[in-house]
Amino acid sequence: MALEISEILSNYDLDVRNCVRIRGGFLLDTEKGYKLLREFGRSKELLTGLNEFRKCLIEAGYGSIDTFFESKEDSLYTEYDDKTYVIMNYFNARECDIGNEKEVLAGVRELAMLHKAFDNMKTPIELPYEADCRTVFEKRTRE
Repeated sequence: MALEISEILSNYDLDVRNCVRIRGGFLLDTEKGYKLLREFGRSKELLTGLNEFRKCLIEAGYGSIDTFFESKEDSLYTEYDDKTYVIMNYFNARECDIGNEKEVLAGVRELAMLHKAFDNMKTPIELPYEADCRTVFEKRTRE
């Protein structure tokens, strides 16, 4: 596994100080901040669409979102051993504790900011859907 990670990281302009396995991938401590290395098991078209969607959200004023970190060749992904990997700019976040009123209110404020950003988006983005909502929901609840 260490060789695999090393091979993938060689495609990025990053100096990795530490690498820790976490749920969903590997947390990288780099000179450019924390990054998340993970396998992207979906289509490259979806990856491109997600990247454009996230850029539009940021342009519309919503910055609380993880973004893709491009490789040395300005690619959103790296392929290794017939798998696609991405590195994302990572920020420390956690799920809201619904028993804590302050956290719930902070979550509501964040959601309101996201909705405002949707209203401010200049062009609508269409993402290529690969599954219906029920399939996605069932997959997420199994995780």
